[in-house]
Amino acid sequence: MFQGYAPDPVPDDKNNDIVDLGHHHTLEPDRMTPVQFMESLKKRTPYPWVTPALIVINVLVFALMVISGVDPMKPTVADLLAWGGDKGIRVNEGQVWRLLTATYLHAGIIHLLANMVGLAVVGQLVERLTGSAGFLLMYTFAGLAGSIASVTWNPQIVGIGASGSVFGVYGALLCYVMLRSDSIPADLIKEHSKGPLIFVVYNLVYGAIQPGIDNAAHVGGFLAGAMAGLVLSQPFPVTGSPSRLGRDSALFMIAGVTLLGGLLAFSSLRGNTVDVDKVLAEVTQLEQKAIDSNNAMANRMTSAKIGNNEIISILKTEILPAGQDAARKAHMVAPSVVLQHRDRINRYAKYLDLRVAAWQKQLQGFENDDAEPLKEFQRLWKQAESESMALIAEAAKTK
Repeated sequence: MFQGYAPDPVPDDKNNDIVDLGHHHTLEPDRMTPVQFMESLKKRTPYPWVTPALIVINVLVFALMVISGVDPMKPTVADLLAWGGDKGIRVNEGQVWRLLTATYLHAGIIHLLANMVGLAVVGQLVERLTGSAGFLLMYTFAGLAGSIASVTWNPQIVGIGASGSVFGVYGALLCYVMLRSDSIPADLIKEHSKGPLIFVVYNLVYGAIQPGIDNAAHVGGFLAGAMAGLVLSQPFPVTGSPSRLGRDSALFMIAGVTLLGGLLAFSSLRGNTVDVDKVLAEVTQLEQKAIDSNNAMANRMTSAKIGNNEIISILKTEILPAGQDAARKAHMVAPSVVLQHRDRINRYAKYLDLRVAAWQKQLQGFENDDAEPLKEFQRLWKQAESESMALIAEAAKTK
């Protein structure tokens, strides 16, 4: 950087007086004005086509989802999974493609608009800074990194959205601006660092307090984008027409190694993850089997068409085994359920424990021809019925 200076005084040949040829002003560092800087960017990347293309693709995918019957305001989890949302257990099964497809899906039109506006605000500026090829590579790298972070942090939820990629764009911009602060106009640094910083901090804080927002994807995408910004940055002004191929190639290799490392970490940490949905479906089937056997037995008892020995046999061979298996699996899967639903699953497991305890008292009463265990059976059964109704009401509220 040039520093302020004043030329040495030069003697006048006629009268030997000292003539000060300097003006005693301080020169600014050798950097372009904002207008010159933006013109330089436009020359380097005249047509930043990737940003609008990505917005169009995201909108088209959403439109296709809606045309197929998906609710435009609140798609179901099943719909999002069917369209390619990521989920740790599915990735474990080899469906790695979900890490990419999930980044082009959105949970409603508000979600889509928020991400696309965020991308439109700074996308073309970052694309001009990095070049179109580098920008597409960075955007994809950030999206995949966000998806891997998401499935690693919580393998049971279905993750979707372009927010990981969008956070990556903002991360790239912040790192680019900080790294090249000596050659980017100060006004532009102020303009393009404060806004993105507010965007990132606000969304991370909001995501931390608002259920259903995947902050792991945000953080993973931001860090990947920041890394990409460091790799793709270059000083300004740019002399000549240097190729961006070297930086793009470096980012391609770094991104590949980083993503591979992330997948290996995911496999190591989450390779034995239980498929919660599958196990809960099995629990429900087992519970229904036990309840159906119990109801059939109760109907026969009411009409006096069943003896004690048959009651004992049904309890031992049909009702109790199914009920015990359901309770065991419910307790097994509860720790793997996402935190906001874990309490309900724990209550469901305790409800099944009440059913099993009631059936055990019923069996004890018939085996010993004792009325006291049968009274306890009635008490436990009423308690289980009450818990069942409470769980059903709570589930209805969350739909």
